[in-house]
Amino acid sequence: MFKKQKKTDFRVRFQNSNFKQKLVAQRSYKRITKSQPVKLNGKVFAKIGLASWQSKIIVLIVLCSLTYLLYIPNIFFVKKITILGVNSEDKSSIQDNINLYIKKNLPLPQKNLLLLSKTALKNYLIQNNNKILSVPNISKKFPNTLIIQIIPRISQFLLKMPSHQYLISNDGMATEELTASTTSTLLNSLKLIKIDSDENIPLLKVALPSTILNFISEIDKKIIPEISSSISYYRLDSITSPDLTLYMNNGIKIYFDLHSDPDDAFTKFKTLYTQIPSTDLQKLYYIDMRLIDKAYVCLKGLLCVKDINLPNNNASTTPLTN
Repeated sequence: MFKKQKKTDFRVRFQNSNFKQKLVAQRSYKRITKSQPVKLNGKVFAKIGLASWQSKIIVLIVLCSLTYLLYIPNIFFVKKITILGVNSEDKSSIQDNINLYIKKNLPLPQKNLLLLSKTALKNYLIQNNNKILSVPNISKKFPNTLIIQIIPRISQFLLKMPSHQYLISNDGMATEELTASTTSTLLNSLKLIKIDSDENIPLLKVALPSTILNFISEIDKKIIPEISSSISYYRLDSITSPDLTLYMNNGIKIYFDLHSDPDDAFTKFKTLYTQIPSTDLQKLYYIDMRLIDKAYVCLKGLLCVKDINLPNNNASTTPLTN
């Protein structure tokens, strides 16, 4: 079916003139090589793959594009800044701080939204503007808008001592010392804290520790609705005193221990207050909540103190006994 082809005799193949020519050509073949650069810069370019002009042009175009995007004013440079959470007066000073920051000569231009460091800007604003309490959020809205959320440092307390009075911010910082003749509608809206002793309080430093501020804030929200009376003022023997007294506008005084948990203190107070007979509430003078599992109730016109054992949490509905 298939014809068997005869193999060429190798002796005949070697005698073939074409074979001899090909063999000679193969023996004398030399691979074509590119000439190596002699100068140092040529060697460096060749080593990083930029030996040809085409590759050099492409890299040059890329570098020029990056330089334009990063350093030359373009669509990504900040053109609009939105500041949220502050009034117009504070907004103006914060705007000035932001402008100073983004114009700083840094290795990476901060005016470029692509390179702007939100963390660095946040720290800069807090360190350089005492009207800023915190910066909870900074967001970039491309191509060129910066949005900054501010929690302002505002006056929340009026701290009165025998010879001095200070404005205290919402984080406890003394922001201003007032004279005795100072009058302002702002003062009427502040929470008043009276301290019996005169103390030296440096401005722009923390005057009231967070334990006092947190306790007042938590108790404030719960006591007022419970007894249907606002707080006239708070009193401390000294800034380091653990005893806080609430003077209510209905004439009642309430003593708390600042070392106690405010939620737990209020729960015990509510347990006691709701079980005082309505006839006694009208004659109530003070309630002392400073002892663990006990409270002292004093009625006007009677000898004080009246010692009351507070029930534990599992028996909060048990009537109180004298």
